[in-house]
Amino acid sequence: MKNVLILGAGGQIARHVINQLADKQT
Repeated sequence: MKNVLILGAGGQIARHVINQLADKQT
């Protein structure tokens, strides 16, 4: 279960970072 939670949190962080990078590029 811990692995799943870590992957879930990592996915949200990655998505947030990608969104910030996309905003900077535009």
